Amino acid sequence: MDKEEIIRDYEKHGISIVDCGGETYRVTFDFSYSPIIEKNLRLYGLEFFLQSAWNNAVMRMLITNLVAAPKGRLLNTNPFTFEIEAPFVVVLFFIQRIIAE
Repeated sequence: MDKEEIIRDYEKHGISIVDCGGETYRVTFDFSYSPIIEKNLRLYGLEFFLQSAWNNAVMRMLITNLVAAPKGRLLNTNPFTFEIEAPFVVVLFFIQRIIAE
């Protein structure tokens, strides 16, 4: 699957990924994910999920450990919107991790 197909597939599940140029992505989640994301952020914090996504990509040898650690910030909580500066594969791992119960 190429990047555009992956983005379309995620949109079917209520997750919007917008390429903002470079390695910056804006990720918006449907309202149905809000309780899970809110709980996870309260328990672990945003940095935990960014670092976890980066570690996962390195362990699977999809990126090298020389790639800079991801940077991210919460833009909105209604619906949850994040801006993440990281390789695309790290963004995908971030999404999987933050919506896990």
